[in-house]
Amino acid sequence: MGLVMAAAVSLIAGCGNSNETMRQRLGMLGDPRLDAAVRRNIEATGGLDAWAGIERIEGRAIATTFDTDGGRTLVEQRHTVLPGNTGKPVCLTIVSNEPTGRLTEQRDRKSLARIKRTNNKKTIVEKDQNTLFGAQIKLFLESQALTGCTSLLREGLILRYEGLERQGGRVNHKVEVSGRLLNRNKSTGGLLEKAIFWKNKSPESILDDIAVLWINAETALIERIWLRYQKPHRPDEFGYMAVHVLDYEQMGTLKLPRRLEFVPTDEHQHFSKRNMMLVEFEYLTAIEKTK
Repeated sequence: MGLVMAAAVSLIAGCGNSNETMRQRLGMLGDPRLDAAVRRNIEATGGLDAWAGIERIEGRAIATTFDTDGGRTLVEQRHTVLPGNTGKPVCLTIVSNEPTGRLTEQRDRKSLARIKRTNNKKTIVEKDQNTLFGAQIKLFLESQALTGCTSLLREGLILRYEGLERQGGRVNHKVEVSGRLLNRNKSTGGLLEKAIFWKNKSPESILDDIAVLWINAETALIERIWLRYQKPHRPDEFGYMAVHVLDYEQMGTLKLPRRLEFVPTDEHQHFSKRNMMLVEFEYLTAIEKTK
């Protein structure tokens, strides 16, 4: 991957507000190439002052899921994002109006996923751990796509600059982030820990998740995100998922993407041309904090 410089981004004690906290974290990135890429992305999407002043982002979308046999399903959705500029993970809630009722998926401040289905005034809470872990992956990728580099400035994440990559006539900065991007403990019922125990492996066998962001060198906007994660029930195997981040528009004080294309990928970061899911926002609005 070329020359790598790591910058551990840790929580700054005693900061007066989220804006100052983010500024201090930016000052710890170290590698000037990494620093420039991250800062330019934050400025291109609104700037630190704008992001620190946002209470939530709301939007309405049409999500299209694609079956392996070529079929597709369209679902109306409402999305609510609470940015993670307080030093905690982004909180995202998606409410889908499905034919069988209302589906609510949520990623909380601990990166845990929760799912509940409501039909005829009856609510069913999802308990299947594989389903919950799969939701975590989708919710993480959308959270990262909508909040850009601002959500990388939190405790426990390590950022690396991976160089420039040219593709399709465009030059992109590659930024890698590693750490516990997904929460395996409570949300998977200890599946990974149990699998490691039965394979007689040490707790250190639980590896960090890795995400790679491609940031357009000209526009400073994120174009693609790739995620590698350790499968919770098979510790010797990794899973991969990616998202194309497209059609940015100015939405009040922020510039946000209107189209997300979730695609299969592999360990070599080859993106499939077949969409698994498409999310097209009919509108997005950034709601500022009350003063």
